[in-house]
Amino acid sequence: MSPEEIWQAAKSQLQMQLDRASYETWVKQAEFVRFDAQDSLFVMSAPSSTICDMLNTRLNTKIERMLSHLANQPVRALFEVVRKAEPSIAPLALDDMPLLKLAPSPEEPMLDAPSIVELVRAPRLPGLPDGDLNERYTFERFVVSPHNQMVHQAARAVAESPGLLYNPFLIHGGVGVGKTHLLQAIGHEARKRDKLVLYISSEVFVSEFVSAIRSGQTAMFRQRYRSVDVLLLDDVQFFMGKESTQDEFFHTYNALLQWNKQIVMVSDRHPRDLNNIDERLRSRFQGGLVLDIQAPELETRRCIVEMWSEERSVKLPSDVIEAITAAPVSVRELEGLFMQLCARAMMGTLRREHIDALTRRYGQPRERLTLERIIEMTAQKSGLLVEDLIGKKRSEPISQARQIAMYLCRELTTCSLPQIGDAFQRNHSTVVHACNKVIADMNDDPMFRARVDKIRKSLER
Repeated sequence: MSPEEIWQAAKSQLQMQLDRASYETWVKQAEFVRFDAQDSLFVMSAPSSTICDMLNTRLNTKIERMLSHLANQPVRALFEVVRKAEPSIAPLALDDMPLLKLAPSPEEPMLDAPSIVELVRAPRLPGLPDGDLNERYTFERFVVSPHNQMVHQAARAVAESPGLLYNPFLIHGGVGVGKTHLLQAIGHEARKRDKLVLYISSEVFVSEFVSAIRSGQTAMFRQRYRSVDVLLLDDVQFFMGKESTQDEFFHTYNALLQWNKQIVMVSDRHPRDLNNIDERLRSRFQGGLVLDIQAPELETRRCIVEMWSEERSVKLPSDVIEAITAAPVSVRELEGLFMQLCARAMMGTLRREHIDALTRRYGQPRERLTLERIIEMTAQKSGLLVEDLIGKKRSEPISQARQIAMYLCRELTTCSLPQIGDAFQRNHSTVVHACNKVIADMNDDPMFRARVDKIRKSLER
C-alpha cells in the first residue's frame, strides 16, 4: 500500500475503535500530506490547532501504533494546521443591496419566498456537530441470522412505516453487535420515503442542550428536535444521571409521539436496567417495542467476512477466514482484525504467525478477561486492595491505580463505559476522564507507560 492508502486504512480502523463523536470531531477531517521516508514520518493536515493538539498528544500513541502495524515498520505521525483559503468576495452592486431595492420592477417576476414554516423547520445551533448517516450502514449490508432475524424484521417494518407500527422502538445489546448499523439503516430507508430524519448520539444531544441553555436558544433547540419525522437516538444510556437533560427529552419524546413521529433508540442494556434514569422515561421506553440483539455466531461472522472480502476485492484463503472468525469478538473488532490481515495480504507480508498472533490477541484474552480480573490484577501490581480501587479513597496512589484499571477495562474488554463505571461504583464520565488521563500520562511519562504495559502483559498471559 502507498503511504496515503495506509493512512486511509488507519482512519477506517480508528473509526471502529473510537466512539463516533471522537472520530467525527478529531480524526475525520485529518488528511494525508506526505511521507518522509528518511525520518519514517507521516505528515497529515487538520483544519485547526485544537484538533492538531489532540491528534499530536492524546491520540498520537494509538495512531502511531496503528500506522506502524500497517506499514510493517516503526513510524511517527505529525499533524499540522492547514487552513483553506477564504473564498474571494465580489463587491456588492446596488442591485444586491436590499435596502436600496424596496420593490421589484414590473419586468422582474416576484420569486416565491420560503414560508416561515420552512425557515424554522430544522434550525441549526451554531458551532455544534450534526449527526449524519454512515453510507455503509444499510439493510443491504446487514447480515441476517436466526439470532437477529426478529430485530431485523422489526427495524424494516419501522423504516417502511415510520410512526405507524412500533413506536417507540428500542434496540439493546452489547458492544459491536449491530445496534448502530440497524439504527442508521432505518434512517436511510426513511429518507428514501422523503422523511425528515435526525440521527444523533445522546452525548451530542446533551452537549447541544447545555449549549442552547448557555446561549439562550432553547426554543430553537426544541424546534430542531420536535420538527423531525424520525428521531434516531444512539447510546440512550448516556442520559443516566443527567436530570435536566432527561426532563427536556421527556417533553420532546411526548411531543413527537403526540404527532405520530417515529422514535428509535439504542442502548447497551434493557430499559429496566437503566439506573439513574427517571422512572417516567423508563416506563415510556418499555411502552414500545423493546428487542435485544445478540452477538453474531460463527456462521454469521463467516458470512460477514466473506461480504467484506467481496466488497474490497480481497481474496483471503479459507483457512484464514476460518481462523479469524473463530475468535468470539464483536463485529467492530472482527473488522479491525480483517483490515489488518488485508493490509498484510496486499503488501505480501501475510504469514501464518501473524494470523495466530492476531487471533490469540482478539480471541482468547477477551474470552477470559473480566472487569473483576483486571481490577484485581491492577490492585495487586500497585500494592493495593481491590476495595481501595472501588472504594471512595482518593489519595494519589489509589486514584492513579484506579484510573489505570479503568483504562485497561476499556482497552481489554468489550464492556461499555457505563458497565465499567458500575464496576467501580462511578459514572460514565469518570471513566472517560480516567482513560483520557492515562493516555495523556503515558505520552508524557515513559515510566508510567512502562507500568501500564507491565500490568497489561500480566493480564494477557
